[in-house]
Amino acid sequence: MRSEDRQKIILNTLVTDYIDRGEAISSQSLVGKTRLDISSATMRNDLTSLEQEGFVKQLHTSSGRIPTDKGYRYFVDNIGEILQSEKELAFFEQQLSQVSTRIDKLLFFSAQVLSEISEYPVIVMTESLQRNIVKFIQLILLNVHQVLIVVLNNYGENFEEIIGLEEPNISQDALNKITEYLNNSLKDIPVDNLGEIFGNNIEEVSRIFSSYENIFNKIIIAIKKSPKALSSRNLHIEKNNQLLSFPEFQDIETLKKIHSVLEDEHKIYKMFHNKTTTREQDQIVSCIGMEHSLEELASTSLIFSPVMVHGEEIANIGMLGPTRMKYGKIMSRMNSLMCVLCKKIEHLFM
Repeated sequence: MRSEDRQKIILNTLVTDYIDRGEAISSQSLVGKTRLDISSATMRNDLTSLEQEGFVKQLHTSSGRIPTDKGYRYFVDNIGEILQSEKELAFFEQQLSQVSTRIDKLLFFSAQVLSEISEYPVIVMTESLQRNIVKFIQLILLNVHQVLIVVLNNYGENFEEIIGLEEPNISQDALNKITEYLNNSLKDIPVDNLGEIFGNNIEEVSRIFSSYENIFNKIIIAIKKSPKALSSRNLHIEKNNQLLSFPEFQDIETLKKIHSVLEDEHKIYKMFHNKTTTREQDQIVSCIGMEHSLEELASTSLIFSPVMVHGEEIANIGMLGPTRMKYGKIMSRMNSLMCVLCKKIEHLFM
């Protein structure tokens, strides 16, 4: 066997053992674990080569070796195809069937489910939604002085606003006529185009609703606010105290640095958009140690996946933990969740 092939086996064995046990491994132990027909001296020479190339390191002169970020990267890049677990697919399908309303609630519930079966914190960040389509508008007369305006988009999100009536002379029947006109005119129109649609039809609107021009103008102003309200970015973190269970994060200063990121929406956005290590075959992204764009996360790994619907990235879901993460298991679980989640979103909201 070539020394290069032998060293690949040694490195994979070393990383797997360290992930499982969290202890440095000696050359003598590696001889037995790799089942290679080599002497301890050959093993030591191979480990020295791996150390010189930056894949492993020694914490102390007389200690065994542990993986470096580069060693973990080689390990992750060579995991191979991430298969979906039939058992986990069925589990996620059963769990997500409980949610069928807003898309953000579905995403956040997915994080909750994922955190319950994992040992890592789960982070969800929804994106500013570009494919934001009007699906339904409703006007409700609350009392003689107030009207409730409801706009529903294709993501299951509601925008609501109450407007005041200076002249309380409109009935629910009249509001229903305005509602019918708005739904006929605006259904399946991008929310960002509402202002343009109203501008192009101002003469028709004035003619049809001349008796209620002041009220109609207030309704239009309120509806135009909906793009910003329905396109905002949201952050949700499940069980960030899980980090305390890992020996790597017992140092209070290290933990403080990580939590400073988890409390900063801008930094989390930056964290999720460092996508130089995406696996093309399954869209699973991994950032290991110093690969993070944020120095505070140098002791962590993040495994995440964008939630893609009709080619648009609507969110990112990821798990954060020490660099000594169970990469294969996490990636398989993430892949299974994404398969179920994206299909459900497309079915419900698109």
